[in-house]
Amino acid sequence: MPHRVLPGFGLTLGFTVLVSRIFVLIPCRRFSSKQTGSAGDGLTTVTAPRVMGAYRLSFLSAFYAAVIEHYVGFLVAWVLVR
Repeated sequence: MPHRVLPGFGLTLGFTVLVSRIFVLIPCRRFSSKQTGSAGDGLTTVTAPRVMGAYRLSFLSAFYAAVIEHYVGFLVAWVLVR
C-alpha cells in the first residue's frame, strides 16, 4: 500500500459530506418539499418587505464585521511582527 500524503483524507471527506447533508441539504430539501403554489408565490415570499429587511440586516452586519475584523487583524498582525 503506497504512503499517502494526506492520511485520513477519506475519513475527513466522509465526515464533511455527512455534516453538510445534515445541516444544509436536508433542511433545504424539507423547505422545497413543503412549497405549494406557483413559482411566483415563492418569489413574492422571498421579496417581501420583512424578508428584504432581514436580508439587509444579515448582509450589513456581516459586512461590518468583516471590515472591523480586517482592521483589527491587521493591527494584531503588525504588533506580532514587531
